[in-house]
Amino acid sequence: MDCIDYQKYIYITYHLKSLLREWKQLKPSFASKFATVHRMSPQSKYLLILSLWQLSNRIRGTNVELISFLQQLHDICKTHQLDSYKLLYNPDMGVPLYDVACDIADDISFLQRKFEGGQTVPFKDLPYGFQTRLVNLIPPCDLINFKLAGKAAAKHVEKRGQFSAFLFVVRDSVHYQEIKTVYGRKPIYSISSDNCFLKSRCFVETGLCINMDSTEKFDRAVEIVYGTYSCLDLLGPYTWKHAVHLMNVSKEVKNVCMGYGMLLEEDDFDAFFEAVVQWLNHQEGARMIDIQCPYLTVAFNPQFKEYVENGTTFKVKFSNGYTVICKSPQKL
Repeated sequence: MDCIDYQKYIYITYHLKSLLREWKQLKPSFASKFATVHRMSPQSKYLLILSLWQLSNRIRGTNVELISFLQQLHDICKTHQLDSYKLLYNPDMGVPLYDVACDIADDISFLQRKFEGGQTVPFKDLPYGFQTRLVNLIPPCDLINFKLAGKAAAKHVEKRGQFSAFLFVVRDSVHYQEIKTVYGRKPIYSISSDNCFLKSRCFVETGLCINMDSTEKFDRAVEIVYGTYSCLDLLGPYTWKHAVHLMNVSKEVKNVCMGYGMLLEEDDFDAFFEAVVQWLNHQEGARMIDIQCPYLTVAFNPQFKEYVENGTTFKVKFSNGYTVICKSPQKL
């Protein structure tokens, strides 16, 4: 990252932190006003609601700038095989700051809805048949948050299937603990064993990472997965057809990591190359494919590079046994 890009990163971070400090100062005042909201004039109540709405929108807007910058930074570091972890996951910057800002923006929106008023009925107090019909009508992306509303809500959602924002499918207890240590504190991340994952249809909204120990399990995975995920990460054994299928399930996929374990024979090179080229040309927003399979034959790299670069605007780079397909990095 050059000096200008780093200054931009620092500016976005500073601006977002200043908005979060502003909310920290204002929060007690808004909380105290809520106790007297029933005595407020309509004009005063409207101004309070408008202030909350504007602040949450400013935080969300700056957060969009931050995550867009981080995505570009990740792509550039990946292309050049650089370590981006410290920049992306610094506790006071990067992804952790993005997560904190998301939570605070949600808290502000929740308080805004409380000021707006309206009578609510706890889900558990609704008739059982009505609960079932209500859950069946809720869009999949909304069920991700709805299942956190309580045990009754979670039970009904489970009957309809699995719904996750960002899902990790783990193959054993060791892998589970590794993922839990890093991601377990945030409700946006779901961690599932392969056995639980394979039981029913599974909607994934943002990211899907699958690590399983047999192609038979991946056969089942391609039958049950659907959603709008933009990030796909696979560890095998799995076939190249499994990877291509899961890349095409969601029209929002931008980044793909074909991790260790992909099964690809020389006889299938041409079919795999063509599938990748078709995806790169037709998947709107496609950014990168990272193939982490150093065991592929020596013939793979030159053939793949020629096929992809002749058929798309993407470039193919090789480093330490990894193959990265991406557009020429742009300045941040």
